[in-house]
Amino acid sequence: SANPIGPGNKLEINTAIANTSGLRFRQLTSLSPTVLNPGLGVLALNNLGDVVYVTAPTGTGTGVGNYCIAPSNPLTGEFEVPLGTFKYRFTGQSIITPVIQQDVVSVGYPCGAVLPVAKFSVLEQQTVTTVPDPNYAGHFKNANISALTSPFNITGGIFAEARGLLTGPTPNSPINIGGVFEGYGSWSNIGVFGRINNLSLPNTFGPTRYNMGGAFISDLASANSGFPASINYGVYAVAKNSPISNFGVYAEVDASSSTILNYAIYGRAGTGGPFQASAGYFDGDVFRTGTDNFTSDQILKQNINPMPNSLAIINQLQPKTFNYNNATYPQMNLPNGLQYGLIAQQVLTVLPALVNNAVHPPTVVNGISYPAQTFLTLEYQQLIPILIKAVQQLSSQVNHQDSLIQILTQNINNCC
Repeated sequence: SANPIGPGNKLEINTAIANTSGLRFRQLTSLSPTVLNPGLGVLALNNLGDVVYVTAPTGTGTGVGNYCIAPSNPLTGEFEVPLGTFKYRFTGQSIITPVIQQDVVSVGYPCGAVLPVAKFSVLEQQTVTTVPDPNYAGHFKNANISALTSPFNITGGIFAEARGLLTGPTPNSPINIGGVFEGYGSWSNIGVFGRINNLSLPNTFGPTRYNMGGAFISDLASANSGFPASINYGVYAVAKNSPISNFGVYAEVDASSSTILNYAIYGRAGTGGPFQASAGYFDGDVFRTGTDNFTSDQILKQNINPMPNSLAIINQLQPKTFNYNNATYPQMNLPNGLQYGLIAQQVLTVLPALVNNAVHPPTVVNGISYPAQTFLTLEYQQLIPILIKAVQQLSSQVNHQDSLIQILTQNINNCC
């Protein structure tokens, strides 16, 4: 021990070399003789350097943390678990029931609280009267520098997937949702709020490609079921049960800004493909205040020619009164009451350029599935210039006839 008064314990080892143990065991195997310990515990050093036996924590709060039994022994500083090349896992699966939940990782929930049905749950529930704004239960930040090798590199704050497997299509198949967001309980509630950072640095590589507060894309077949997707919705919005106003989609744009173009909604449909593509399709009545504007600038047109005998064309059209067949096609939400118009099949024989093919998508109404319905449409606004030309022709004929009547009347008066 190199101590003048001798060793201070039954066995004392002084290595005389700093930062070395001085004690090593070799050739220890599971075949070595064993003696029962007084219980589960660990070897530790007391304040004199003696090796002592310490009973492992069993719920009395003597270890780091506690088993929901006071007194607790909280951490008093910042700690980390350096992982190196290892993985830190929370194994096990939660039991989907509101009563029994096992292997659930929770943050912010007190002992004994009923957890939500989730493997990982976070609760932010302040007890102060006024919570500072903003306040979030979870925050995810990705500050990686994206490489410029591909225009489709993605740097995301959070990525959520739902890939429940199905054995086959059924009328009551479950729904896989990548993320569910709810906002409720206040005067103003927003389920999802997307925003472009208004303090973003300018793009030093050239003009910004685009800025989006939110992007929703549906472009793949059903991922795991093996069945092609019959309907894809980029955005599906429903608003109901409000006694005052319900808006499935509400869009607003600030026209007072210095931006050159301001559109509350911009819809675009690709052209040139073999299938129907429309910038907008409305199932039901459409109302608007303001004006309708159609492309009419001469710079956008070519092959401009005088219109042929429009009066003859108008005389071939057969206006009708009719009622829509809502009993046969309830999924199309057709107008009720007496209607005035033309029959597309008849117009097709006179003005085929004004008749187009359309498809009403497959829908479910009151639990009944309806397949896609093809039908013909008519561009009524294209009839306006034809009507104008016909009125001009008729006016010219009337003027000519008035001239003839004046001549005849003058000749009669002269002769008699």
